[in-house]
Amino acid sequence: MTTALDHQATPLPPDYVADRRRAACPENLDPQALVDAIRDDDWTAAVEGGLARCRECGACDDVAPSAEHLLPWLQYGKGELAWHEYERARAQISRQRHIARQARLERQAQARAERLKARERSAPPAAASQPSLPPAVAAALARARQRSSEI
Repeated sequence: MTTALDHQATPLPPDYVADRRRAACPENLDPQALVDAIRDDDWTAAVEGGLARCRECGACDDVAPSAEHLLPWLQYGKGELAWHEYERARAQISRQRHIARQARLERQAQARAERLKARERSAPPAAASQPSLPPAVAAALARARQRSSEI
């Protein structure tokens, strides 16, 4: 005679649970594979597995309830993907701003160099750099030089 203790529930094979979860997903995703990728911080595998398509409907948890709920992991993974995308966009904007700044600095340096060259070309020679004197003062200086040469 067999008793109730003799007929213990046999654990279901992991593939059975995963197959039921996959079949229940309206997007045909493999929720367990997505959760495994999220746990391993393998965001490439999570994106390729279709994490962004997950509706967060909870069907994967309803079909094969267990001690492990996948929905919180999927929600966490989608939040992390959104954060990674936000950071990627910020980095791209920063990169573009840096490139624009570098180009602006180069243009300013080039304009400064051109202004200096133009100033050097238009500058009179060093001897002529003295300010011109009023005619009366120039005449007085000429007379003073003449007198000093007579002595």
